[in-house]
Amino acid sequence: MNWCGDGAINSLLSSINDFRTSNGAAPLTADSLGSKDAEIRAIQVATYMATNPPGSPGFSPHQGYDTTASGLGYDLISENLAYYTTSPSYIVYGIWQDPLHLAAMLSRQATVAGVSCVISDFSPYWTYEPGVGHGSTTLPPPPPPVNTPPPSGGPVTLDSEETAFVSLLNAYRSQNGVGPVQISPTLESASKWMSNDMATKNYASHTDTLGRDPGARLQAFGYTYYPWGENIAGGFSDASTTLNQWIGACDADASGNCTFAHRKNMLNPAFQAIGIARAYSASSNYGWYWTNDFGGVLDQASTAAAPVISYLKTSASPISPGQTATLSWSVSGASSVTIDNGVGNVSGITSQIVAPAATTTYRLTATNSTGATSATVTVAVNTAGPVPDTQAPTAPSLTSATAKGSTEVDLAWTAATDNVAVAGYQITRNGTAVTSLPGSALMWADTAVAAGVTYTYSVKAFDAAGNYSSPGNTLQVVTAPAAPPVGVASCASPGTGLFTGCYYSNINLTGTPVLINSAAQLVFDWTWGFPAVPVPQSNFSVRWQGNFPFAGGTYTFKVVTGDGVRVYIDGAKILDSWQDQPGYSFNIGQTLSAGNHLITVEYYDHTALPVLHVTWQ
Repeated sequence: MNWCGDGAINSLLSSINDFRTSNGAAPLTADSLGSKDAEIRAIQVATYMATNPPGSPGFSPHQGYDTTASGLGYDLISENLAYYTTSPSYIVYGIWQDPLHLAAMLSRQATVAGVSCVISDFSPYWTYEPGVGHGSTTLPPPPPPVNTPPPSGGPVTLDSEETAFVSLLNAYRSQNGVGPVQISPTLESASKWMSNDMATKNYASHTDTLGRDPGARLQAFGYTYYPWGENIAGGFSDASTTLNQWIGACDADASGNCTFAHRKNMLNPAFQAIGIARAYSASSNYGWYWTNDFGGVLDQASTAAAPVISYLKTSASPISPGQTATLSWSVSGASSVTIDNGVGNVSGITSQIVAPAATTTYRLTATNSTGATSATVTVAVNTAGPVPDTQAPTAPSLTSATAKGSTEVDLAWTAATDNVAVAGYQITRNGTAVTSLPGSALMWADTAVAAGVTYTYSVKAFDAAGNYSSPGNTLQVVTAPAAPPVGVASCASPGTGLFTGCYYSNINLTGTPVLINSAAQLVFDWTWGFPAVPVPQSNFSVRWQGNFPFAGGTYTFKVVTGDGVRVYIDGAKILDSWQDQPGYSFNIGQTLSAGNHLITVEYYDHTALPVLHVTWQ
């Protein structure tokens, strides 16, 4: 274990103070007790993580942080931890941008702090310990409490689906024992800007085109309260599908375990305010883009509006005499709802069966203290005899197309609907129909694909009468390149007692290497400089191979990576995490026989800080 350089440690406190100043908080001074606390905690954290990697059962690197400070007599407020990167600015403006870490950095109670860093097994471990100095007598005022009565705000204009979303969300929160949220004009402005930015610039990310994360963006719009949260989605125009999209999102962590982060935001009891907006661009990848910003303080309340009718529709039209049709609707903000032509009051329900003897137009009227809104739908009655089925099913929507290795692509799609019944689905690959599946199927594995090839998929629904829907959306996927032959290098012979590395100017290990070199060990942290010309500064990949002598026994291979990594021993894969990912650590146990073994490591850099450490003992 070694200490990080004083310049790097001081730079972390300087970066924190720059961030505090830009957000209206007073800078912190270094404190002797706080520094001692940070040094002890850095050693404790490094020691803990040596045997408890992220994702392990009960993982809790903060354990004991309060008792350590108490033993020193340091008046501690909170603690932030980071590891794997040597860049203080990346820690402050990248890693620590979630609500809990932000609260620690921007605490109005803190007046002093201690920071420290140790390097253990080639990885840095950082600690930040904000506290109250013994010489402090006055503190800046805290943010307004959650129960501060909000001033009356101006009117907020929502379209029908945005209004329907708020109603559906509050119903979902109520079903789960959580109170409702109300529209905040401030959050609504931030949400509308973000949805329009994603639609017009054709991207889907919480970092906007000005480089701001959600916290910075909300502050720029005047929302300076904690906690906050944000959900984004793309591809669907209606509120119901978007809500279900967020409810069912897995949001897997680096170990593949579902976190359901979108669902947690929607059911967070601390949130009282919301902004919800959608925007459309015909030239973008997803078409519709939704943004949902949450806040813990209702800074201002919007004025009341007339009821909103999201839709009024019929299940069938035309029908034959004696048949029935179901009217269904979605209404928000109404105190009463009625339908004419003998139906009457339908408040509190969302559908009604009707059996008109002749073609009838039904009018739904929703009222509240502000006014009334109405909509109509016509149920046609055909008296000439049975009506042939000429109505095509609705278009299904592909929700995922995932390359599972180099020889399989897994597809999943939403169910289509039909006036009679959906008989099946037709799958199209690169414009050619490749299979038809029954109407109960909502997923399929394409195993007739080749390695390293780009494929475009779409899905059509069809009914028993031979009516086909439009193909809906398309998704594109690239299969993984074929694994290198066992024991055979793809560009150069493996080294003996060292690694031979082949660098590519893409993330797929394809084409001709742009650089070939050797390395005694794989411990790379390219924070301050990238491999070498002509390797690009991002979006590159590397394959290292080397023959190394091992004594017989059980070894632990430790891998720290930013983005994708694969590790092979004698051609057998022991780690496959070939995906965009922030800094993450893996420990893999392997029993090896005595003698030489071929170690192959593949890595690509795309979105994260370029870091790769591979060691064993």
